[in-house]
Amino acid sequence: MKYYIVTTTKFAEQCLEHFTYGATQSNWLANVDIGDIVFLSQFNYKAQQIFGPFRVVKTMFYNKSIIYPTQKYFYRIQFAPIDSIYAIEETDLYLNGIQCGNADFCYKLINLIQQNKHLHCISLTDKEGMAIFDTLQKFGIAYKNHDQKKLDHEIVEVTREYIWQKNRLDK
Repeated sequence: MKYYIVTTTKFAEQCLEHFTYGATQSNWLANVDIGDIVFLSQFNYKAQQIFGPFRVVKTMFYNKSIIYPTQKYFYRIQFAPIDSIYAIEETDLYLNGIQCGNADFCYKLINLIQQNKHLHCISLTDKEGMAIFDTLQKFGIAYKNHDQKKLDHEIVEVTREYIWQKNRLDK
């Protein structure tokens, strides 16, 4: 089991409605596997929130359902909440670090998240993943649960053969 943060600037609501995260390129989600833990980070001028924890239930697939307005993001993973969905502000990580006597580590974790927001998927160490998981459990505000919306179009498994064929056609 590994830990990841997947990032978005404006589509957290859609990700949470469909329990699906999408990217424009397959390599951004290639290492995420079933059973891994993901946290959804939304960052923009209004909020810097982390949602979760989620467990990956479907590895990368290709699907053309429009769930992100005016955007594509057809390479996707699906996840399911572990118990409930919680939301924290990134600064809650620092507060948890102060209370646990590990403020320096949590400060560096916030910096890691901030400096890598341009990446769609950030791989975390076990210690970093557990720190976020623990903070969500301690300080998280319960996020309203949604009935999961279904994807409209066919789901295509992304395998080596699929990538090879796609690259051949692109040339």
